[in-house]
Amino acid sequence: MARSKRALRGIYAAATALAIFVVAVGSCIALILLVISMEEGGASLSDQSLSVTQAVVLLSQGNGFSAGALKLTIIPLGLTLVLVSLLVTCVRRFGMSWEGFASGGLLWLIVSFLFQQIQGFILVDTTFIIACRSALVYCLAYAIAGVRSGKFSKWLASSPYGSLPSGLRLAITQGVHVAVWLIAIFVLMGALTVVVWIALYHDAVGKLFVLSEMGTSSRILTSLAAIVWLPNLIIWALSWLTGGGFYIGELASFTLWTGQGEALPPIPIFGLFPEAVTSSVQRIILLVLPTIVTGIVALLTLLTKRGFDMLASLRKQGLRQIDTRLVTTFLYSCISLVITGLIVLLALGLAFFCSNGDLGEHRLKGVGVHVTESAAVFARDISVGLLAPWLMLLLVSALVLLWNSTIDSLHRSVTLVSAVPASLNSYESSDKSQTRISGTDTSSQPSHTVQTVNKTSHSDAPGQSSGQ
Repeated sequence: MARSKRALRGIYAAATALAIFVVAVGSCIALILLVISMEEGGASLSDQSLSVTQAVVLLSQGNGFSAGALKLTIIPLGLTLVLVSLLVTCVRRFGMSWEGFASGGLLWLIVSFLFQQIQGFILVDTTFIIACRSALVYCLAYAIAGVRSGKFSKWLASSPYGSLPSGLRLAITQGVHVAVWLIAIFVLMGALTVVVWIALYHDAVGKLFVLSEMGTSSRILTSLAAIVWLPNLIIWALSWLTGGGFYIGELASFTLWTGQGEALPPIPIFGLFPEAVTSSVQRIILLVLPTIVTGIVALLTLLTKRGFDMLASLRKQGLRQIDTRLVTTFLYSCISLVITGLIVLLALGLAFFCSNGDLGEHRLKGVGVHVTESAAVFARDISVGLLAPWLMLLLVSALVLLWNSTIDSLHRSVTLVSAVPASLNSYESSDKSQTRISGTDTSSQPSHTVQTVNKTSHSDAPGQSSGQ
């Protein structure tokens, strides 16, 4: 009975999340199609609302589609984040269990299969691939809900992780926390870059709206609909900021050095893409900005009390000699920074991969970031930013240790040198006393002999006189 209740709660969680998401997306799509039909004055597009909703729901889980010359596989990461957040909230609200996970996942796959029965669109992937991607989204949301629950902390404490040394656990925890902070800062940097693009190139977007002959309501709704791809644009902006850039198929490439494209389709969002940065000083500042930010975060982690508080540890240790405490302090901090770098690179590489896709079959195939190039650029920036403060602190500590060792050696030498005259004086005084004692013994021996002889002569004298 208890298992059936837990299974029903899993079904309720999945059904609630899907219902809220599908209704919200369907309502927005119906409104957009209705406004476009009214302004264009053509045939009503509201009849396509259901099919478009099915396609968008599948697209938000990574499953692309094609319609005529259009092939869309760029995942609207904004919708994906909304779907995952809804499912996490519902799972935490109805409770977590293995029975609920299985029953909710089964319902999720069934709904995904039903949404594949779509009219007017051709799905790019097979049924099995679509099911795998939908299941991956569901498992991701359930895993996030599990991490945010109190059971995860108890399970972690009872796992082999809880038996690790406290310093190593602190290193792992600090590494994860710093990685989350760095990812948040990088996302903020990308968002600010997009805001700057909007401020600089909003006129180009307006011209594209005019060329497309779109009405005011259609412009507003189209701009609002483009928000679902805002996370993709932030990721591309972050790649552009570090020198990696991004590409619109074979038609255009946008980096800090180039910003031109040929025959781009009149899609309003394309008007936001930047031109090349002409100033070499500005280019250098933008290129070193991620390294500087990473270095500041790493330095604060090493020195502040919320991190490793290495200044207090080094003062307590005294830096007089190399001992186990000093070695473990630097070792655990290095392990923490390495963990931070690996998590950040993995997260950014996954983000670059998920933000890419296609807008067509030929020249618009391959829109987004070159994952290997951008990941290599970020690997360089993050590794330098994380290890430079650690190496600098290690060098300073080594210099202080060398200085203290030199001062201690000098003190010992001065003490030894000052102790030599005192030892010589004590040796001379002892030698004189020994000489004095030996002289006294020598002078006393003859007198003793004379007295002995006298006594002998006196004792022999009466005998002689009596014999006479």
